[in-house]
Amino acid sequence: MHRPQQTVFPNPHDPKSYKLSFCSRYQQIPLPFYLVADFESFLTPMPTDDNDDDGLRKTRIIDTHEVSGFCVHRVSQ
Repeated sequence: MHRPQQTVFPNPHDPKSYKLSFCSRYQQIPLPFYLVADFESFLTPMPTDDNDDDGLRKTRIIDTHEVSGFCVHRVSQ
């Protein structure tokens, strides 16, 4: 039904093969700037509650993400 597939990685010695480019420049919308954001967090264990285990839940929460920091970088011309 489907032809076989193969993953092909770009050639690290050919810059044209590993750079992402946009072919239709006339369809681009110019932006004065854009933001790149990164959030850092660490995992904290959730307290176990054995009384809440009624067998109906298929999943359980083990850890929670506690935000420890973030960074926003503005990119412009």
